[in-house]
Amino acid sequence: MTQSASPGIGFAFALQDAKGAPVTANADFKRMRVIQAMLGSQQAMDQLPQEVGGGYHTNAMYKVYVAGAGAVRALARLEGDLGYLLNAAFGAPEASGASDTGPVYTTTFKPIVDPCDHPWLTARKFIPNCTQVSDYIGEEISDAKLGAMAFSVGAGSPGVMDLALLAINSAFVPATSASDWPDEMEAYEGTDSVVMASVTGTNALLAGIAGVDLGDGTAADFGVPTIGMQLSIANRYSGDGVRPELVIGSLGMDDLVLLGQTISFQLTYKWKNPQLYQAIYAFNGAGNAVGLTPTSLPLKTPVTITLRSPRYVGTSEVREEINFLLNSCTLDCPRGVVLSGGAFVTMQINGIAEIAATPDAYATITLINGTPYTDLGVVYTGS
Repeated sequence: MTQSASPGIGFAFALQDAKGAPVTANADFKRMRVIQAMLGSQQAMDQLPQEVGGGYHTNAMYKVYVAGAGAVRALARLEGDLGYLLNAAFGAPEASGASDTGPVYTTTFKPIVDPCDHPWLTARKFIPNCTQVSDYIGEEISDAKLGAMAFSVGAGSPGVMDLALLAINSAFVPATSASDWPDEMEAYEGTDSVVMASVTGTNALLAGIAGVDLGDGTAADFGVPTIGMQLSIANRYSGDGVRPELVIGSLGMDDLVLLGQTISFQLTYKWKNPQLYQAIYAFNGAGNAVGLTPTSLPLKTPVTITLRSPRYVGTSEVREEINFLLNSCTLDCPRGVVLSGGAFVTMQINGIAEIAATPDAYATITLINGTPYTDLGVVYTGS
């Protein structure tokens, strides 16, 4: 019998207090509407080598490991769930936030100081069945971490968020327990908070550089005319690929420690003028001049990427917004400018944030919505 996927739960998650402490209370889980989700156990199989005396046919298979993993694609909503995902992927929110009438809450996220404090997740999916409750099944991963978080938006389109998860533990949940999940978890968020490319203020802004024209005049900030952009947070763990964290006597990984974090972006620049293109290749640093010959000196500047939803927060005149500030970004145009017959001129711009003196100076993510993250330790001051 054909089973519709729509009544299921593709992705639900909860922040753990610590490694080895999976979340068990259904009411603590935030479930998300998703475009597509794959979540649960993943196993690797390998083959025993051929042996003398064993014939010429393939030898038996054996199980190498079992780990939890997930890939989730969802519309990028700016309501409450996003703040918890930012905490899991990027870092903890600042201890103080701002509030205003509406109510409007401004919460700032920065990288954690100690990578050992990077948070753990429990995540679930639920597979329904049309014929009988006994055929429901749930899958759960715990001691999980977000390996990647990416936001994509194209002109005239809604924003999309992609998540990647890796977990030490995975398990199946019987129907007697999983069938209660839909009724006991938090309600789904609506659609009004979905990021939309058409909302004024959704853009990418390159900070002005003294002596350099990026496209709107010397030393001026440049709002890049953009037909598509993507920003991603990528975390590198000790268990990436699973095998590095395998230990004898265990089917799964021993640990998942944060080893590295990278924020990068890509923009498709709808050509306005050649200034930015030339500056990326020929910035020479002597009085911040841009020459006629490519140099070995990269062009760096702070970059701000802002995504907005059409919805105003509460009764205020403030729109929901997420703002990514990369304090120092190296810009690149890897393919130059490709001219195609019958098409207008575009250029791909890549950027990657570089290390700062302290982790919290690397980048800042500011979320403006109607949710106070007091359960994450934020104290709000203001109206």
